[in-house]
Amino acid sequence: MEDNAVEVFIVNYNGKKTVLSTIESLYKSEGVKVFISVIDDHSNDKSPDLIKKHHPEIPVHILPFNNKKANVLRNKALKLAIANYILITDNDLKYDRKCLTEMLELMERDEMIATCTPRLMHWDEPNKIYSAGTKIHFIGAAISGQRDMYYQESGKQPSVNSGSGICLLRRAVALDIGGFDENLLQGWGSDGEFYQRLLRAGYKCLYVPSAFALHENKLQVTNRKFRAVGQTYNRWVFILSHYSLRLIILLFPVLIVYEFFQMGFVIMKGLFRQYIKGNILVLKNFSTILKKRNFVQKLRVVSDKKILFSGIIYVAPALIEKNRLIKLAVSGFSFLMNHYWLFVKKVIP
Repeated sequence: MEDNAVEVFIVNYNGKKTVLSTIESLYKSEGVKVFISVIDDHSNDKSPDLIKKHHPEIPVHILPFNNKKANVLRNKALKLAIANYILITDNDLKYDRKCLTEMLELMERDEMIATCTPRLMHWDEPNKIYSAGTKIHFIGAAISGQRDMYYQESGKQPSVNSGSGICLLRRAVALDIGGFDENLLQGWGSDGEFYQRLLRAGYKCLYVPSAFALHENKLQVTNRKFRAVGQTYNRWVFILSHYSLRLIILLFPVLIVYEFFQMGFVIMKGLFRQYIKGNILVLKNFSTILKKRNFVQKLRVVSDKKILFSGIIYVAPALIEKNRLIKLAVSGFSFLMNHYWLFVKKVIP
């Protein structure tokens, strides 16, 4: 393929309302040659037919059944790709014309850059941030400090140690560290675990604010409650497989405290059954998690303290605004965690 070629793989499931907009925005990319394919998770809204009708040149690979696991589709993309750089994206984004170019130019300067993630803004409110440089709190949760805030034009410099499932990646490196974990469930962490593995293996994962796209804002609805199971399960898999044994021991007291906070939140949101199910799955799959731990620890060349952080744990603004007590609890807990992390960083290698 050409030097400026980017293979794009759109992960699609029932994307009839947005997938054509995603395709059209990618075709408008400047400075790169875009080759698009679709990996479809057995949609039932006829979106594959819609894609074939409007863009017959795009290969559509339809899985034989609905996996409900984005990582299965992402790995399918890795296996099909032939270009050095591939973009794996959801079906509900509209890309800026220069988005791919901004990320590709950075990756071509440094072979240790494994992924670049763009700034994502709300589809219906383009000035409001959907995701901007998400990092991982040492408690095993996301830090999304700018989420739902209005974007400030200052601070366009790329930052390290950040990633998501929407990323331009170096295909050979992704395969070398094992690709995406198909045992993880749909929910938070299924993509974050991948870039954390890259970081532990010594690669760089960049957030590039000058590259941006608009992302549809999906609200948590009843038929997406299954994601709470994945969020609970994936978090424990991440902690147990990625963290050093010393770090797990040191964090044990705060992990217990955090679980009490978690239980309070899931009860309020009506997700207690999903939370319990996620924890039970951890126990059932403990031997598999230990095998994963062995694999990840062999990749490790970077200390936990260089790629984990402390800070305000993200909670949906709508939930905080409704309950002042929750806001105070989150602030107080985050304050204590910040100080605890200062202590932990001094005693881990």
